[in-house]
Amino acid sequence: MSKRDWNGSSLEERRARRREQLLDAGVTLLAEAGAAGLTVRAVCRLSGLSERYFYESFSNRDLLVLAAFDRVAEEVSAALSEAVAQAPPTPEGVARAAVAAVLAATIDEPSRGRVLFLAPAGDLLLHPRVDTVGRALVAMLREQLPAARSTAHRELVANSLAGALAYTFSGYVAGSLRVSREEFSEHCVQLLLTLAALPEPVLEG
Repeated sequence: MSKRDWNGSSLEERRARRREQLLDAGVTLLAEAGAAGLTVRAVCRLSGLSERYFYESFSNRDLLVLAAFDRVAEEVSAALSEAVAQAPPTPEGVARAAVAAVLAATIDEPSRGRVLFLAPAGDLLLHPRVDTVGRALVAMLREQLPAARSTAHRELVANSLAGALAYTFSGYVAGSLRVSREEFSEHCVQLLLTLAALPEPVLEG
């Protein structure tokens, strides 16, 4: 039997499809039940695959947790980067495009929002990943700030923005911020514009 005799696909293609099925199940469980609910047995049941196929792709449950989180983080990051690249070249244009993109990626796709903003609170394993995502966001925000400002000022503002936005989005995804989508979106846009325009302090020598 050739490697393509099974439904016309190769062994590598079948393995890749099974891995995607497991990842789909992992994201769903991470979103719905948190990290504690993402077990090998639960993933196999949801994906319809046996444990044999689970261990074909992941040597343990933790690797699937990390892979599921990474997939969501990469999808949201890609949507944000594309929106910023295509936005009108003004501070307001970039801010509105960025906020709209993250809302679409994490609120219109609730599972992504829960994985990205809520799941890490339930599993220390994900904390280093959250730090990586945060540092990438800081770098992106820093690039949008006026180059005329000092490096220290841009670093401070970018970190402040990333922290404020992450906490605000977490509250909105969790439902503790009971405001309309329009109010939430406009608040985030104004937060970006206000902090980005924050004047650099004049330090007395």
